[in-house]
Amino acid sequence: MNSGCMTRRPQMMTGERYENMPFTLLSRCCHTMAKRAVLQSPVVSVGFARFHPNLLVGGTYSGQIVLWDNRSHRRTPVQRTPLSAAAHTHPVYCVNVVGTQNANNLITVSTDGRMCSWSLDMLSQPQESMELVYNKSKPVAVTGMAFPTGDVNNYIVGSEEGTVYTASRHGSKAGICEMFEGHQGPVTGISCHSAVGPVDFSHLFVTSSFDWTVKLWSTKQNKPLYSFEDNADYVYDVMWSPVHPSLFAAVDGMGRLDLWNLNNDTEVPTASVTIEGAPALNRVRWAAGGKEVAVGDSEGRVWIYDVGESPHDLTTVTERQTTRTPMFTMFFSVSGFRLVCGAVLILAQCVVVIGEYVGRACGLFGLMIMHSTWPPSAEAVTNFQSRREVPLLTAAELAVPHSEDWARFGRTLMEIRANHGDGEEEGPVELAT
Repeated sequence: MNSGCMTRRPQMMTGERYENMPFTLLSRCCHTMAKRAVLQSPVVSVGFARFHPNLLVGGTYSGQIVLWDNRSHRRTPVQRTPLSAAAHTHPVYCVNVVGTQNANNLITVSTDGRMCSWSLDMLSQPQESMELVYNKSKPVAVTGMAFPTGDVNNYIVGSEEGTVYTASRHGSKAGICEMFEGHQGPVTGISCHSAVGPVDFSHLFVTSSFDWTVKLWSTKQNKPLYSFEDNADYVYDVMWSPVHPSLFAAVDGMGRLDLWNLNNDTEVPTASVTIEGAPALNRVRWAAGGKEVAVGDSEGRVWIYDVGESPHDLTTVTERQTTRTPMFTMFFSVSGFRLVCGAVLILAQCVVVIGEYVGRACGLFGLMIMHSTWPPSAEAVTNFQSRREVPLLTAAELAVPHSEDWARFGRTLMEIRANHGDGEEEGPVELAT
């Protein structure tokens, strides 16, 4: 622990501030969103629509897809799909906008295996609909969906029985393609490798499950590359870092957030923190820059954590207040004024540091008054110091990766394959450049 670091108690985000959050956070227990939207059916998935920053898409337990526009003053959705056989009639846990700025679609999948493609301009009926069936006979009860980076046709789904499948929207192999077996319980989360760098790892993905594990997979083989088994409860969600090739986050039912840097260790998380009160954490999402991570809990709260900025120093992941830097500082471009602002900020930081030491001195003086002795006993000082807030989580090399991290992760994958691979599987993991 870096005892010089200070943290502040966070302000939990509520539904009233949800639209300002820079993450796409999906939650199975979006009670605040349901309250805000005045819906008759619980919202079981929600996310900002990619390419449309003002739009939020939600999937409901009844199967309806709803659309909010944060420019509107209406509390109800501006659009919603009909409850009909042509659309969804089962819970929709998967909503994803794919495509480009000029041509994109909303893809949704319900637990009865129906996949629908929608235009965000018109939700009266789906543009395309498909039943996800394996081997032409086995319906897939989908619980999660992810698209590899840059791919709008091929995707991966997790299911209630614990099986993972690859699928395609179009082409001769449209529908379910391959089956991947490994989990012993329902798949709760799925995330494709999304960091872009000198080595292509887009064939990798991770899944979480009720079987207390997170598993690492490659689309090139149908068995897990590795199983992470450090949790003692349901693992509800998992997500790769958008910038670091070997880093992912996972959350479980005991209120624990884990950060795994596979270049450091594959047996235990590089960093962990347990939320106060240990509520079940059911969603985790990274900010686009990879320096912040948000988790949602079963009490309807959202917690935001900072991930250390320097990859070579001991960094801290701490609960952070959700307030942002005042926007007016972004509008000034005069260098002299910036220098003045910088000096003011440095002075303010010095005042904060001095205030901290003055506070400690006052606290110790208070001990002297209470105990009528000086110096106070070692036990009294220890009890006083134990009330100080300290960093909740420390971890090394968690933020912006260096170029060698990519090659190092390639070697890590080969070591994983050599130590834990199945001899009947095909050759070593291919590292495409």
